[in-house]
Amino acid sequence: MDKRRKILIGLIVLDVIILGVAIVLTIKLINAKDNENDMQNVIENKIENVIENTDTNEIVNETENIIEQKEKEEPEEEQITADPTQEVEESVIEQQRSNEEKAEDIAKKAWGNDNSVNFQFDYIDSNGLYIVIVRDDQTHEVGRYKINVNTGKVIE
Repeated sequence: MDKRRKILIGLIVLDVIILGVAIVLTIKLINAKDNENDMQNVIENKIENVIENTDTNEIVNETENIIEQKEKEEPEEEQITADPTQEVEESVIEQQRSNEEKAEDIAKKAWGNDNSVNFQFDYIDSNGLYIVIVRDDQTHEVGRYKINVNTGKVIE
């Protein structure tokens, strides 16, 4: 009987060790997936910024070309004009900011009346959907919404 007890205790200890290793590996796998998702979000943000900057530069170049053509057609007079590139950039930034605010407002409506959370625009994904994150008071992410600001709909 003494030998059986020792074997039984040995098996129980072995089971506990195996269970501990399984838990540690599971936690590492979950953390790796979170890091992968974070990296994907960063990459998508960078790509969207490059696309937006390219579009803005094209608009600015077209605007400058139009102004140059008008200046050539009109006789030279002393004109005081604002920097067209600055006006275009301000307009693009203002439009983007208003869409970000619109996305946050739509997410607030979808979440419901709750003063214990904050809503923060995160990025625009490759489909043009605005991603809004819901955070609690400790800045932990408690929710995430994909918003189509053109239609005002939440995409799940």
